[in-house]
Amino acid sequence: MGPVNGDNAEHFGVARNLLFLATVFLSAGCWVNIKTPLVAQYDRLDSMSLSDADKDSIELALGTPQGVGVHRLGERELSLTFYQGLIGRMSMGGSLQADYGLALVSYEGPKVDQILYARSSRSDPAVPMRGHLPVVALASNLTLGTSSIDDAVRLLGYRAFGGRRVDNKNKVEHDILWYNHSESPLSSGRMKERVVMLGYDKEEIVQDLMWFSSFPEDMKNLGEIDALQFNELSKLSFNLWINYELLGFTTDASAVDAVRVYALLRSQPKKLDTIVEVLGLPTARGMKCFKFQEPLLLAAWASIKSEMMGRELISTPDPRAPNGQRTTSFSVISMPQNRLIVSHTPNGDIVEIMWFAGVSEP
Repeated sequence: MGPVNGDNAEHFGVARNLLFLATVFLSAGCWVNIKTPLVAQYDRLDSMSLSDADKDSIELALGTPQGVGVHRLGERELSLTFYQGLIGRMSMGGSLQADYGLALVSYEGPKVDQILYARSSRSDPAVPMRGHLPVVALASNLTLGTSSIDDAVRLLGYRAFGGRRVDNKNKVEHDILWYNHSESPLSSGRMKERVVMLGYDKEEIVQDLMWFSSFPEDMKNLGEIDALQFNELSKLSFNLWINYELLGFTTDASAVDAVRVYALLRSQPKKLDTIVEVLGLPTARGMKCFKFQEPLLLAAWASIKSEMMGRELISTPDPRAPNGQRTTSFSVISMPQNRLIVSHTPNGDIVEIMWFAGVSEP
């Protein structure tokens, strides 16, 4: 499916937005056809050599981004683009079967410095995006550098969206699985997130973990696993996590205003407390443990405001149809978002900032 013209479209908290729409159209049956205004061909990334990719090759593959911003790594400042879109169907139970993709791409000049993407196909089995994600079971049994990705999949209960994480500076290329059980009620912009990303090498050994959540019970439960196992899981101190889980969240995303955030970033904040003073408590907290990188804590601020944009009729070849064409009606939803992700040390020193704001699409 090539790009489909439309307006804003974005992600991370897509699951509950789509589930809400599914209930709105309950009379349509057990599944609801749904799409974002733009749908890129994310499968093109599978066959690309991302180690030498540049901005032109990414834009030729994916077209218009749904967000733009900056990616700061220490003293380095990279440009950042965000992509996300889908076309497919969602069940009343919250399972998604779609051509779906998301991508975060960082550029140093015209060259791709880092890229993380995940995708699915309508021909793949439906992926659940609702309900409990057994993070504690994963945390209690996963050891980075030792556990296999198949072991992790068994612990989480299903195989999620697949993709790649490429870090050209550190010469890392890992396959990933992206699990997302987030919720963002339509129009309010309030976020409650639960995301797990696992990266694994060619031997299918898990080397990367990124996890963040807006649910206090997740933080508390993670702090109750065996201390030695926690250290094996994250390479972070168990005692610091106990203190970290007490810092709290907010579901009020009103502070994630693009003008405010850009002004904040121009001040070159060095400490997490500086950001909290301006934006308030984060909407999610977690950890990031990537191979060849210092293990870090995460604080994230996000806002998504969804909008129903009507319906779109799409015709596809079907030899069984009277005129050789089958026409399907899709509900179109726009989900523009602003997102700030800060990776920091236990004492609050900022190591990495990723920020993007939604853009208008042609």
